[in-house]
Amino acid sequence: MKKLLFLLLPTLVFGQTHIHRSIQNNMSVIWSGGSLTIADTIATFSTSAPDSIGRGVLIYYDSTGLNLLTNAVCFIKYRTSAKVFGVQRFNGSAPASVSGSTSHSLIHPYTTWEGFHNGSENTGIPILVRNFDTHTDGINLDSRNWFMHIAMYSGSHDITGTQGGDDINTSSTDRLEIYAPCGKKFVGVSQRHLGKLSFRGAVMTTTGNGFITNDDAGTRVFQHFDVNGIQVRVTSTTGGYGFQLGQVNEACDITFSDCLFFGSDSVSTVSSVHVGLFWSGATAGSSVKIKNCLFSGWKTAGTTTREGGMMNICAASTGTTLINNCTFYKNEIAMLRLNVGNTFTVKNTITQRAADGFNGGIGGNNNVSDISGDCGSCTANITGTVKFVSQSTGDFSLDATDVVAVNAGANLSGDALPVTTDVRCYSRSGTYDCGFYELEAVAGGCSTETDAVSSSAPSILPVKALQRLRRSW
Repeated sequence: MKKLLFLLLPTLVFGQTHIHRSIQNNMSVIWSGGSLTIADTIATFSTSAPDSIGRGVLIYYDSTGLNLLTNAVCFIKYRTSAKVFGVQRFNGSAPASVSGSTSHSLIHPYTTWEGFHNGSENTGIPILVRNFDTHTDGINLDSRNWFMHIAMYSGSHDITGTQGGDDINTSSTDRLEIYAPCGKKFVGVSQRHLGKLSFRGAVMTTTGNGFITNDDAGTRVFQHFDVNGIQVRVTSTTGGYGFQLGQVNEACDITFSDCLFFGSDSVSTVSSVHVGLFWSGATAGSSVKIKNCLFSGWKTAGTTTREGGMMNICAASTGTTLINNCTFYKNEIAMLRLNVGNTFTVKNTITQRAADGFNGGIGGNNNVSDISGDCGSCTANITGTVKFVSQSTGDFSLDATDVVAVNAGANLSGDALPVTTDVRCYSRSGTYDCGFYELEAVAGGCSTETDAVSSSAPSILPVKALQRLRRSW
């Protein structure tokens, strides 16, 4: 009985364990300076790490202190300073301790999204300490009780032909976050864009169809996830989409925040499906929420009903789409609701240079369009041409002289989809501007991100509780 109870103890959980990994197209060691001491969940280096070191990065080291071999790994979960980091093992527990080791290196655990999906770790990591992640084709976060955070570092991430969310199992609490880290608690220098296309931030790039989250017969249930601060770009001139959401077997709850969706075509050469965010299937109770995002260049040359920024063609009669403070520029159709049974609500959003901005009986308020009467089911409509900083270079920041979108929005801090910042994570206040950019916002340094310091400790009984139980056997 004692042996059975001991085996069961690690499975007694007290909430989700937050797990961190990073991805960058870089097989090489990114730093190996100074000496390393790890005590409990704190790693301390004798010299300052580069600003590029942050959340999700892997440390491999010799836990024996003899500096002879590599026998342990841990992952950064937060950054206290350039010398002090919070760390965890692969499963969220405390890593092996070491004092003054000079045999260590830091590296990204994965070089591609597909690598993470398949558990194919960075081959730059010594083979003796690889296989820290045991999944091979997707990962079941629900059964592990994990909330997993995947940090996408600056540069291009090719998602052409990837399996996307295939066989990644989630739940309402055991979610997956795909994000570009910023804020001093996570990385020394931001890995995010500043509101316009730039490889300074993380860019998911595809030459065709991009990230697919379809499920089939309940075997793929990637229905709860969040995408934050990512750029998505389709470069093909034959069409494609950035994200396709096809959760048809279970209700989904998906959010996109502070993302940029760039289509390949601003001169209408594409002749097939060309959609930034394509919600193609869902069950009753599903929701997709989008805030502070930009959709630009989703046009076609021929006649097709699948051409635009964000499209909901779900058959589910109780699906909900919420869009707050987004900007749509030069799309064939900015937003489409195909099934009249779905609820599609848009607030504080700008659409410019679209053949049709709001299609399908979309509701909402305080939206701006250059087409008169564009959102017929909306209230407090604004008609006019918005002045951006530079459309030709893809800078859709509001110009200081704009009189159409500036101060034309409602305060959405208490909305069903709350908005308190803009696309740069700068704080909004007072009367909001429409669109993804707030002209007089106050720099906040990604203050909306969850503080990693408070992320859950390992989901097992505390050591003192274990000792008390053992004494009672």
